[in-house]
Amino acid sequence: MPEFKGNVVAVPTAPFWDNDIAAAEPKQDEYNKIVGTAHRLKKDGTFDREWKWENYWKPVGQPLPDDRNWRFATVDATETKDKLEKYTERRFRDIALPAGMEKWYMPDFDDSKWTEGKAPIGKGVWKHSGITLDKYPSTWGEGEFLLMRTTFEVEDLNYDSYRIAILARQGFHVYLNGHKIHTYIWWQDSPRYGSIVLKQDQIKHLRKGKNVLAAYANDQYDLKSPSRYAGIDLRIEGITKADQEKLDLALEEVLSPKDREALKGASNGGYHYFGSAKIFAQMGKAFAEALLRLQK
Repeated sequence: MPEFKGNVVAVPTAPFWDNDIAAAEPKQDEYNKIVGTAHRLKKDGTFDREWKWENYWKPVGQPLPDDRNWRFATVDATETKDKLEKYTERRFRDIALPAGMEKWYMPDFDDSKWTEGKAPIGKGVWKHSGITLDKYPSTWGEGEFLLMRTTFEVEDLNYDSYRIAILARQGFHVYLNGHKIHTYIWWQDSPRYGSIVLKQDQIKHLRKGKNVLAAYANDQYDLKSPSRYAGIDLRIEGITKADQEKLDLALEEVLSPKDREALKGASNGGYHYFGSAKIFAQMGKAFAEALLRLQK
């Protein structure tokens, strides 16, 4: 720049690094995995009932999830616009359903001719992260897409918070009493029951008496193994204020209040300055000294 008349200002910024943030970041990763997981599975695909974080949230409604019967049907994409010939990890999408099935998720829909069975509903072998799912109470069938419905009775709405606990290989829509309460469009490599905490505008559709829970999902395959595989199960769970306080206190062993406070600071990436005094003080000093010399 001719204005500098050949002078160059060099600023030895050095990466900003905070040791407290560095120590807290791995703990935050562990914390996120815990709160994002409703139920952990063992190597054989069964529930890890001895997992430390397993019993704070409780299943909502009767019969209990393991005893519920689901009605389900599978369909394939028939319209050209819905077909996905090229392999991609994200295969979840909406398709045109057969005539008469458009409102399949509504409480008054007649599913009496659908297949009946218990969840998880699956097919093939879902193997990842040392976990293998290949034994399912109900067989998915040949279709790429699955529609599933179940009913449960709720006596009291006495929990302070509610969540969806869901096992699914690909994306999904979840409906409660005819209302869509959640959509996930990506995929889950490792088999686990994810935790999706519901907001008030979602949980308001849960009611005393009979409830209808429904889900729409699809299967998966990859280029190395064209055999299709899938697995899905879901339930609504609740937690009281007292149990939430116990859970929060236990989670402080993983991520302490001090760690959480440190993580409110700037990123540790050397390219993330975020107003770091260590960076800008040096820059300001260097420019000031350079300008003084130029003015003389």
